[in-house]
Amino acid sequence: MVSFLLVLLLCTAGYICNAQTETTVNYWDYKFAVQLTVQYTISSNVSYNESLQTHDVEDDVLLIIGNESMIDATQHRIYVNVHFIVSESGGDDTHLIAGQMIINITIWSNDQEFFSEMQTFLVSEDFKDAFELEMESNYDSLTIAEIDHAIIDVHHGHDPSIWQQWTDFKNYSNFQWIVFSAVVLLFLVACCCLGYCCCCRPSKQSGRYDHVDVQMPPMQADVYAYDHDVHGYQGGT
Repeated sequence: MVSFLLVLLLCTAGYICNAQTETTVNYWDYKFAVQLTVQYTISSNVSYNESLQTHDVEDDVLLIIGNESMIDATQHRIYVNVHFIVSESGGDDTHLIAGQMIINITIWSNDQEFFSEMQTFLVSEDFKDAFELEMESNYDSLTIAEIDHAIIDVHHGHDPSIWQQWTDFKNYSNFQWIVFSAVVLLFLVACCCLGYCCCCRPSKQSGRYDHVDVQMPPMQADVYAYDHDVHGYQGGT
């Protein structure tokens, strides 16, 4: 009964600890950052509502990445930061404003396949084409002239060993807590059985005839007498 209560306590504590860890802290194994440099021109006659806005560009980038990946949103985090560098005029045409967008994309994930796919996609021609199409379709007066890209940071996560996974109690999953509790229960049962065998069972060192009285009765002195004439023993009276 005590063993069962102890195991139940371990399972409850593990579940609470695991739930708190999942809701407060998430450690990502893979990270990479890409910087895009976008050269563009836009009409100087557009209103403020039609001009490029930082949050709009960020939403466009997130939309393109979301269309490419089917991974659960809980398995990654994507951060997009946009900075504009605008010139006064677009060369010979005074009705155009030439500008430059610096877009920094940082992705954290626990999924190695997603990490590899996104790292390849964000520096591919497919992403450039999708970004150019999305931007120019949203802004009629915008023309993308050139897009350069560069990977500026990569962090390769390493999968922990089996020993590290089962000794890292802080990051235990619910399944690991169940297995751990079952092992503890088996260990306690084994200890109880061993203690019973050593201390509670009767000793087996006694022989099979220990409780049988095999003592011979004392011989009487007059039962047998030696007869010298007959050269032998004769029964006494």
